[in-house]
Amino acid sequence: MKIINIITVILVMIVIEGCTYSFNLNNYPDLKTIKIEDFQNSTSEFDVDNEISDYLSTQFRNDSRLRLVNENPDCQISGKIVSYLDVPAQFDEKENVSLRKIKIGFKIEFENLKDKTIIWDSGKYTEIESYIESGDSVIYSNSIDEARKKIYEKVFNKIIQNTLESW
Repeated sequence: MKIINIITVILVMIVIEGCTYSFNLNNYPDLKTIKIEDFQNSTSEFDVDNEISDYLSTQFRNDSRLRLVNENPDCQISGKIVSYLDVPAQFDEKENVSLRKIKIGFKIEFENLKDKTIIWDSGKYTEIESYIESGDSVIYSNSIDEARKKIYEKVFNKIIQNTLESW
């Protein structure tokens, strides 16, 4: 009977430890606040820099791990749009463009301002999303705006995975 109690206690401790991890995904517990710097835009595409900055700010505001602030942050994200392409990806039988592909290149840094270290430097990388020009699609985005939003969502997830949720 005593062995069963010991095994039960050990199993409960394992479960509790696993739950603790799932509720505390922040690998940097001393970081409580974040600032999203306005992204720089080195492309000719208008307003893409503001869109990504606004999207990331909204996502961090909704994510409870770090509080979004404008002054005295513990960490910050800065970035640059380094490339932007909107190209045909597929043609119909009349050689009209039926599917387009948007490719946005980024360079992003996540910096710990408390100890002046770079937690994550993305290097130059590209996110890609396809969209149709007209009609509805279950597989592809239905507009360029929807495709951009999906790219921004991928960027946010990449930041979180490589910083707050990294091993």
